[in-house]
Amino acid sequence: LLARRREVIAVLGAVGPLERALIALGIPVSILPPSSGPGGWRSIWQLRQLFRRYHVRLLYANDTLGAGAPRLAMRLAGGRICWRLYRPGDLPLPTASSRWHARLCAQIQVASLCMVEAARAGVGRWAQLRVTPPAIDLAAYPALPPPQRKQGERLVIGMLGSWEPRSGHELLIRAVKILHAGGRSARLRLASIGPSAEEDRYRSVIQGAVTASGLADRIVIEGDIRDLSGFLARCDLVVAPWLRESTGRFALEAAACGRPIIATRVPGLLEIVDDGHTGLLIPPNDVAALTDALALLLASPALCAEMGRQARIRAEEHFSLQAYLDAFEEAFPD
Repeated sequence: LLARRREVIAVLGAVGPLERALIALGIPVSILPPSSGPGGWRSIWQLRQLFRRYHVRLLYANDTLGAGAPRLAMRLAGGRICWRLYRPGDLPLPTASSRWHARLCAQIQVASLCMVEAARAGVGRWAQLRVTPPAIDLAAYPALPPPQRKQGERLVIGMLGSWEPRSGHELLIRAVKILHAGGRSARLRLASIGPSAEEDRYRSVIQGAVTASGLADRIVIEGDIRDLSGFLARCDLVVAPWLRESTGRFALEAAACGRPIIATRVPGLLEIVDDGHTGLLIPPNDVAALTDALALLLASPALCAEMGRQARIRAEEHFSLQAYLDAFEEAFPD
């Protein structure tokens, strides 16, 4: 946006790494802690004054609809609002309040077609909905060549996910164990993307599952990944075995880096993976389907490489940040 000569300000609920990163880019940052109850009107007034001081004409909001103070403040300041929904779980419950807040928005963006009907149920059929796929900065995730393997060297499966049951770690470990029992060996690297509420308990559960599998020498549990490209460079393919909806971020990053993806058919993933071309889609919580998909790709490094190449092409054509910004500026011209 800055490169396109757009002026940007940010309103955050607390100080932290995002605040520091924005300030480093020269973006003005205001800290306004969330408030509810009678104090909420003070927040609305402060935001209205802030928007007027900086002559803000468009608010891009990615918070939940329940936090309606920014939207109301922007309408009082005479501007427009774009509200972005990333996954079905972000949708509000269909209440009169949520529909009233949605009516403040000039446009509500959803990440996929499968969210349209659910969004209309939550915010009302008169809402201005627009489908805009998720986006990724391709410059930050360069295409990686397939790993060079020696003859007979085991391929590496990678998974990146929060330490919580819905991520599907145990399902993947079971599938790798079945593969090993059938004489089709692989190495598995499990990495995390930051803390979660269940991290301490669930990580010990996964460690126990690895020990019980008898494959501790072939399954590596890593810590938080800071260098995602370095992690993906060591992987021949990646798996996103989510048991329910996901933002799809890891699948998008893997595709941008040129890695084939085995993913479950859940919102957030099925829109990113082109089944049979950039990866394989399987039913959630289906260890047999996951095992078969892994066996297919592990048996053919050439197929892995071609699917990875197609994944990068699809990311460039459908999920580039430039394409998203073009669509955004088309929706909200000056």
